Amino acid sequence: MWWWNNQRLHAELDYRTPAEVEAAHYADLESPEPTTVSLGNP
Repeated sequence: MWWWNNQRLHAELDYRTPAEVEAAHYADLESPEPTTVSLGNP
């Protein structure tokens, strides 16, 4: 939202801006799933 504070640092957000937290959140969602390896017989 354009009227929401996106620049002031927040202690609850590890002293990051809300925009930084949101960007990190969506970057985590877009990262590929880790590859799993099956060690048993199929």
